[in-house]
Amino acid sequence: MLKVGETIFIPKYGAGIVTSIEDRELYGKVYNYIVITFIINDMKFYIPKERINIYNIRHISGKDEINAALKIIEEDIDEINNDWSKRYRGNRRKINTGNILKIAEVIRDLYYMKDKEIMPPGEEKILEEAANMIVSEIMLVFNLEIDTAYELIRKS
Repeated sequence: MLKVGETIFIPKYGAGIVTSIEDRELYGKVYNYIVITFIINDMKFYIPKERINIYNIRHISGKDEINAALKIIEEDIDEINNDWSKRYRGNRRKINTGNILKIAEVIRDLYYMKDKEIMPPGEEKILEEAANMIVSEIMLVFNLEIDTAYELIRKS
């Protein structure tokens, strides 16, 4: 079970810190919530303790795994799927795994498309979402400010 002070990662949201575990009343019934504060936007997320397993929560990545993700971002790509909808679904699947290496692949591919000016506007949102997820982990693991963490993925 999660403890106050633990650093965690939730797919689609990013890295955060368990800030409290508290009881809240809802419709006359008391529920126990785990409160997570996300590092990027300082948003608080209340998860009922009995539903914690559906969120695919994991501990944040270590330095080695983050460095491996940064290496993936700087790699050249082999090919890009020209079918926008298949590419979109594939990228969404990778993001939803919560695996930092899969998310790094999404960033690498979309940065390539952005640099070549062939990225559809709809994929800008996916790039931003994926970048925010990795940046949030970088901030916690390396104790960096947001701008410095973004520079790391942009330099890759």
